[in-house]
Amino acid sequence: MTSKIGIGGIIRSHLATLVNERTQRRSWADLATFYLMPLLAGVALVILLPLRTAALQTTVGAFSIFSALLLNMLVIMFNLAKDPERHVYKRDQPRLIQQTQANIAYCILVGLVMVLVTLATLAVAATEGGILTTGHWISDAAAALIIYSGLVHFILSLVMVLKRVTVLLSLHAEAPKASDD
Repeated sequence: MTSKIGIGGIIRSHLATLVNERTQRRSWADLATFYLMPLLAGVALVILLPLRTAALQTTVGAFSIFSALLLNMLVIMFNLAKDPERHVYKRDQPRLIQQTQANIAYCILVGLVMVLVTLATLAVAATEGGILTTGHWISDAAAALIIYSGLVHFILSLVMVLKRVTVLLSLHAEAPKASDD
């Protein structure tokens, strides 16, 4: 795959942020929170909630809007990181900005993938009484599991981004302002 559309770097950068801050080693708790928990929640949702056409159409719109907003936030993070002379950084702030950029880029990627998966599901499935069906229970369950797990994963990743941005804003508010002289 050409390096211009390769997504491996985005995924690696995001995974590199899932570390224990004290030890700087991989955090298995983070991996379980962001990958295992969405999978388990997806299984529960598949059992409890059938996929509904109207919900999927709304989901496409929501993922699209959040991805666009996150792209804007990525530009803001880029501007914050590119001009260190204008900002008085605390010790860990540049690293936190870099991690936040990686998480935002990853959330955008997840949002785009979820839009494509949801659109593909809508394209190949039929509707019976408002409930989406592909005609086979295994493919119905697989589609629902991917969509529900992806949704939970996206929400958890978005909460992590929100927390990091909140920390950055509080650090920025506490820092003495750089002089404009």
